[in-house]
Amino acid sequence: MEFTDGYSNLSYLNITKQLCNELYENTNTNKKSKLSFYYDSDTFFNAYTYTKGTNDYMCMYVGTILNAFAHIKSAFCSSSFLLNFGNPNFEKNNHVSGKFDITQKQLLFTADPIDPIRQELSTYTALMMIRYIYGHELGHILNGHTSYISNLYAVPKLEMICKKLLSNFSEKLQEQYALDRRTLEMDADSFAASMSIDNIIMLYIQQNENPHFFNLLNDSCDIFTLWSFAIHSIFLLFEYHSASSYNSLSFYLPNEAREILSLSSSLNALNDYIKHNIFECSNTLYQKIISKIFDGINEAENYFNSIYYTNYHFIQNTNNNPIYSRFADEVLTHWNDKLYPRLKKYARVPLYHPDTIESTMEFLKNS
Repeated sequence: MEFTDGYSNLSYLNITKQLCNELYENTNTNKKSKLSFYYDSDTFFNAYTYTKGTNDYMCMYVGTILNAFAHIKSAFCSSSFLLNFGNPNFEKNNHVSGKFDITQKQLLFTADPIDPIRQELSTYTALMMIRYIYGHELGHILNGHTSYISNLYAVPKLEMICKKLLSNFSEKLQEQYALDRRTLEMDADSFAASMSIDNIIMLYIQQNENPHFFNLLNDSCDIFTLWSFAIHSIFLLFEYHSASSYNSLSFYLPNEAREILSLSSSLNALNDYIKHNIFECSNTLYQKIISKIFDGINEAENYFNSIYYTNYHFIQNTNNNPIYSRFADEVLTHWNDKLYPRLKKYARVPLYHPDTIESTMEFLKNS
């Protein structure tokens, strides 16, 4: 069941909906188009977007918001993770779950972090996660993906998690569509990563305008740890809810590959801010930020592995992995040679034109 209202102004549903609308208004260059935002009452981890005429549509499954907040709340309820934030000794290691009250149209959670600082930071961090997810879905719209897929394949919408090929596609067309989709997903990830790190960099630069948030941190650079914890957790949740594989008919690169490419886009954006003197950043500060980013990645993996009894180690899995390199290079080549020029007529924002990932991979290996 889809719905657009019925919740209070302070509900998680309204706050995240307003966040999405704000992102759309700030990034959409075609002011004649409007976004219609819906929720689906299904508690599955998913979302979808489509464009019809001059109007854009996004439907976010309630389960996506539930999972995001529950995961982040659980992490901050742990006394053994994110030790530099607030006082973890107050926490009781509660594993937080959430449910959707369909009659009141509100999200209910079983617990919150006990330490007031950790409680506030859990909300900020969950919103960083949701901002990235919304950014990914908006990337599909604003980079022209929804129009391209609809016009070329007559596929009406792009789903966040969808593995079913259309039965009326020939085998050759299935492979072409799957490669297009893998490449578009990479582009949407890049859009979300750039938008997301942009927000964090600007918050850091303008931290005097939001002293309350930064007073919650021991070190202002800790915002990069929270950010990378949130973003890395997304790909861990994707892998947990819908494990991906290296397959020519897959709509997605494996999540570990997506994570590396997303991180590459984020680092490129950070370096661009420094290169163009928007962010005055010494080499010492730069190295500290990078260290904080890796702290967040490690915290995310260690926490996730501890509660789900998994053994994910994305960066290690991609190092010296020839299959990963082949699939990643295939997507980047397809983007540069085919999709980038085709999408120009549909896109409403400047399209990202990625460089090779070799330098990023070398950087990650040496870290």
